[in-house]
Amino acid sequence: MLHPNSDTSSAPDAICIHGAREHNLKNLSVAIPRGKFVVVTGVSGSGKSTLAFDLIFAEGQRRFLDSMNAYARQFVEQMSRPDVDLITGIPPTVSIEQRNSRGGGKSTVATVTEIYHFLRLLFARLGTQYCPDCQVPVEAQTRDQVGRRLHVDLKKRGDLLLLAPVVKNRKGFHTDVAEWAARHGYAEVRADGKIFPTNERLRLDRFREHNVEIVVGVLEKGSARVSRAGASSRRANAASPRRDKRATGTRSPQQLIDEALQLGHGILFALDNHGEHTVHSTERSCPKCGRSFEPLDPKNFSYNSSQGWCPKCRGFGELFYLPEAFTDFIYAVIGEELGFLGCAAVLAGFMIILWRGLQVCWLAPDDFGRYLALGVTSSIVIQAMINISVVLDMGPTKGIPLPMISAGGSSLLSTLMCLGMLLSVSEHSE
Repeated sequence: MLHPNSDTSSAPDAICIHGAREHNLKNLSVAIPRGKFVVVTGVSGSGKSTLAFDLIFAEGQRRFLDSMNAYARQFVEQMSRPDVDLITGIPPTVSIEQRNSRGGGKSTVATVTEIYHFLRLLFARLGTQYCPDCQVPVEAQTRDQVGRRLHVDLKKRGDLLLLAPVVKNRKGFHTDVAEWAARHGYAEVRADGKIFPTNERLRLDRFREHNVEIVVGVLEKGSARVSRAGASSRRANAASPRRDKRATGTRSPQQLIDEALQLGHGILFALDNHGEHTVHSTERSCPKCGRSFEPLDPKNFSYNSSQGWCPKCRGFGELFYLPEAFTDFIYAVIGEELGFLGCAAVLAGFMIILWRGLQVCWLAPDDFGRYLALGVTSSIVIQAMINISVVLDMGPTKGIPLPMISAGGSSLLSTLMCLGMLLSVSEHSE
């Protein structure tokens, strides 16, 4: 800061305050340099908070709100003008409260002040996207250029399955997507890398993010004959997927490409027999190498989203035990590989707990012990039945694709507490 008696009006790139008389300030004139880290110090009651909050922050916020229209200002609390002769060079300001409990392990100044949300939106919507290989800005291309690119890939990669993306990283069941595709004559959709027929009800996990594409057709190698994709047994992740050669509608390759681009709003995916997946876009393509890119999303710039964080540390910047990743791995082993064998093992364990609980009920010396053991045993058995019904997709949880471990994990702590109480009562009874 400059000395109060110095000529503050001549200070370049500074917030200049003239004649501040707010609270304890006595006709203060000061210049605060911009673009630097400035600390205000002083004894208690000297006016530090008045200078920082009641003058600089309040005036910066007031001027920012004055630049907005009357409709927007009615939803924001208006700040009064501080008792000061003149303040110049002040930008829009942000104030952070002095609290340690706010935020988490990933919190920064930008996230706490919510500026980070606007920065992500700014980069995603107004930023210039570059090709990471050629380091040149991406450009738009015509549908004919996309068609020529696909014909080149067709000779190198073989038959190509054309997919039109309609859902990108969105939560929900997405049943309406398959129903819409069926009404418009499309036989299949691909959800999270797996092919589903549209004549069956599509019901995904409501609380997970999904990617859904409509299977438009197949570009075949050789004659480049186009056939509608209708083989429900084909799987996108198979090494040699089976192709249904029965053509339900023949059209030119460019017509099929145009149809996929129209459904995908200028984007289509091409999938070959080896599972290689490429993006083709009319809006974002490298002019040198021809590589296309999907539109940017604000989540691509967020370390709190799976689309933006590092796949190893998940945005924390360090490696440690990740319960969710471990849970998904356990579910993949028990729920998918072992299947009914894993369920049987879990059921056997809970049956042992049930038998032990009935023993405690019988041997308990008083009614309180019997009722406690009965309640604990019932809670454990009910939780076991819920977990097993979720895995087997039956009973009241039918159609809800929740993993067994995730369903049990929500009540794991309570189950362990109940088991500890049961063992305590058991020892007391014996």
